[in-house]
Parts: sequence; structure tokens; C-alpha cells
Amino acid sequence: MVLLCLASPAMSQSGDPLAKTYELMDSLAAKITAEGEEEAKAFKEYVEWCDNAAADLRYEIKTGETKQSELEAAIGKCKADISACNQKIEDLSGSIAADYSFCTLLIQHRGG
Repeated sequence: MVLLCLASPAMSQSGDPLAKTYELMDSLAAKITAEGEEEAKAFKEYVEWCDNAAADLRYEIKTGETKQSELEAAIGKCKADISACNQKIEDLSGSIAADYSFCTLLIQHRGG
């Protein structure tokens, strides 16, 4: 009760305390609403960024898989080319050895 008596002169000088309370509540409500709208906007931008990043990654994965298939086909062709070249080398080596043997026989036959 003493506190109420002491506080009442101060309250009467500053105006109606209930009105001041409503004023503070309204300003806080406005502030909270504004902050909520800012957060909602920031969240929306973040979601859009996530969606764009996910779409970019999906495209990169698809492109990478296509490139992988192309490179695997090129590797397969190169392996086939290597096998064909190795076979040709073996054939030519055999031919050179036969020609060398034949030349050696001709030289020996001529009197060498």
C-alpha cells in the first residue's frame, strides 16, 4: 500500500499508466511483427537460394554423368585401338624377323 501511495504522484505526473502500458505493448507488437516479416523475407530468400543451388547441383550431376559416359566410351575405343596396334606390332615384328632371317640366309648363300 505504501508503494502505491508513493508511486501515485509519479504516475499522475507522467499520465495514465494503463495507457502507457498499452502504448508499450502496441509498440512491441509492431516491432515484433516487423522483425517477423524481415525474418520471413530472409527465410524466403534462403529457400530460393537453396532451391537454386539444388537445381544447379542436379544439372552438374546430370552433365557429369553424361560426360562420364562419353569418357568411358572414349576409353573403350582407346583400349580397342591399343589392342589393334599391339597386334599390328606383333605382326610387323614377326615380318621383320622373317625378313631378317631371309636376308641372313641370302648373305650366307652369296658367300658371306
